[in-house]
Amino acid sequence: MEIKPPHVKQHLWVFVKCLIENPAFDSQTKETLTTTVSRFGSKCTLSERTINAVAKSPILEGVLLWAQTKAQVELRRQMSVGKTKGRERLTGISKLEDANEAGGRYAQECTLILTEGDSAKTSCLAGLSVVGREKYGVFPLRGKLLNVREASFKQLKENREIQRILGLQINDKVQDTRGLRYGSLMIMTDQVSKGSVEKAFFTLVEYDMWRKQAGNLSGWKIKYYKGLGTSTDREFKDYFQALDKHRIKFRWTGSGDGELIDMAFSKKRAEDRKRWLQGYREGTFVDHSMRELTFSDFVNKELVQFSRYDNERSIPQLVDGWKVGQRKVLFAVFKKNTKAEMKVAQLSGYVAEQSAYHHGEQSLQQTIITMAQRFVGSNNLNFLEPVGQFGSRKEGGKDASAPRYIFTKLAPYTRLVFPEADDPLLEYLYEEGQKIEPKHWYGMVFVYSELQS
Repeated sequence: MEIKPPHVKQHLWVFVKCLIENPAFDSQTKETLTTTVSRFGSKCTLSERTINAVAKSPILEGVLLWAQTKAQVELRRQMSVGKTKGRERLTGISKLEDANEAGGRYAQECTLILTEGDSAKTSCLAGLSVVGREKYGVFPLRGKLLNVREASFKQLKENREIQRILGLQINDKVQDTRGLRYGSLMIMTDQVSKGSVEKAFFTLVEYDMWRKQAGNLSGWKIKYYKGLGTSTDREFKDYFQALDKHRIKFRWTGSGDGELIDMAFSKKRAEDRKRWLQGYREGTFVDHSMRELTFSDFVNKELVQFSRYDNERSIPQLVDGWKVGQRKVLFAVFKKNTKAEMKVAQLSGYVAEQSAYHHGEQSLQQTIITMAQRFVGSNNLNFLEPVGQFGSRKEGGKDASAPRYIFTKLAPYTRLVFPEADDPLLEYLYEEGQKIEPKHWYGMVFVYSELQS
């Protein structure tokens, strides 16, 4: 809530003792001074000591407390979900597939499944044909769940769908799920299926351990499941037929769990997260055969994997100064081995195919554009040629044209920095059974000397 001067004034009583030359009043009772400020005959200048004393007084705390209380009352009023009568259907929530028994007699037995995106929802609905829709509802998320601990008033107002679906009331101290429309919430993430001729893994750590033990993988076909949309209808039916096997319940063990969750998600605890990541041990992962998982184990064994992988993608390495995406682009361009121009949009597809890139092509296209920028201030030696409008110094490169309009090709000096003769000496990575980019690129260092006669 924005605090304005009138909000502060209503919490103040100001007593002024001063001498005014030839004062003028609005009446004989002399209740209101009408003399203009320019005719006061003196000027009041507050000392720094006085200003500091006012700033340290309880006035500011009182105003902030009033603003927070007012915001909570307004939030509760605007986000009041009301009460539904029995199995009454919710309206006005797009894309919600409500359970038939939600809010009714068997609400405690109902489960709301949250998926990431519409494609995952479609796949999940195929699996519901196994367990039915009486006690299972599905709702697709737009992006990620909101961290309500640090959310602003505006953010909370704009994210009320899940609150309405569950029937949560603002400020209600809910000790259990009785009275809610759903008894449990299930977040559907990556999937797994197993058969006599199939091997499936919940984590990359488990896959890497199996790959090292298996040795020769020539008889295996490797398939990476990026999201729920990768699974077929048949696979989703398999998941729901063995739902207890694929579902892990979270268990709260006390204040230690709350401390770890705060450490992992609070914007104010970046230093604590650095120390947390430094304590990571290789080979750590969650045993998905367990039916319960504590929040502490989730943070220390599962979330830490994501955080490390996110750092690897986002922070350049010390050896070559490059990120993973940049190495993949250079590897694919060298493999293409052509001097012809290529659209950035087309090149991103080729890079994803040749380097087992598992993320959105939009991010890859931005990486290609950045590698081709050479305006003053780009802090970049462009190893790709910018054929088209790749951004300007004025906008910091953000004004580049759309990837489908601009072209690029290998810069003529790129192979001088990374000689082709060095390629066999590099340590290459392998994923999905194919050889991808090297672990590091090692560029030539050119030393110039000025000869004097």
